[in-house]
Amino acid sequence: MRKCLIIFLLLVVCFVANAQNDTIMVDSTLNATDLQIYSDTTNIRQPSAFAQAWRRPCTDVSVHKFRATGLIAPVLLFSAGATIAFTPKLKTGVDIEFRDMLQRDGHKYIFFEDYVQYVPAVATYGLNLCGLKGKHGYRDLINLTAASYLIAVGLMSTMKYPIDMKRPNGGRYSFPSGHTLTAFTGAEILRREFKDYPVVGIVGYVVAAGVGFMRIYNNKHWVSDVLAGAGVGILSTSITYWLASYVNSNKATRKKRKTSRTDI
Repeated sequence: MRKCLIIFLLLVVCFVANAQNDTIMVDSTLNATDLQIYSDTTNIRQPSAFAQAWRRPCTDVSVHKFRATGLIAPVLLFSAGATIAFTPKLKTGVDIEFRDMLQRDGHKYIFFEDYVQYVPAVATYGLNLCGLKGKHGYRDLINLTAASYLIAVGLMSTMKYPIDMKRPNGGRYSFPSGHTLTAFTGAEILRREFKDYPVVGIVGYVVAAGVGFMRIYNNKHWVSDVLAGAGVGILSTSITYWLASYVNSNKATRKKRKTSRTDI
């Protein structure tokens, strides 16, 4: 699995380099008429298919639109996790009892949770490579993915280390679950990119939920850790897409102002 991830990253790097070379040859924003005119006087090549996919703009603005209902799921998940974690009676009745129920008869350790946490995010790029187009081109998708995980890790760090909650196996830094946070951050990216294919988003969330269950099953986290991690992951991606909408709108406004001043 590690070799597969390394190969995938190398492919991305190669594709990025290829796209940059192509964009030097010709601006992909040129329309067909412009290309026809230039072809009569120069030897400019048309951009490759990947170069076009690299710079493909988002045409569905609804994917960025802020909706208050988008806060319901992450807020409820995090609130439930925090309430269970910091309420002694609930901690005993939910976290400890559920842990004891899973550990009662013993089981084998599930080792592949460390890899499955990245499946939803990797699937977003894999589906695009297979021809199922998401809402953004690769350039914007990479930026959105990086920003989502930076926000997620930042939020997690402000809680995990100061709180320093003990894990069910005796380890430190239990709340919230980092693996679950990673999986749900990727699952929300997958859902937003393939809004037109609801099954894709559902599968992504099922995989992310499976990661959370494996963390509990392997005695690495409490139920409260997993709930909180899922909430922070979803919220981090949502914040990224909402911020992208704000940034893009500001860019459009500045461009209009610049154009109007030039016309004057």
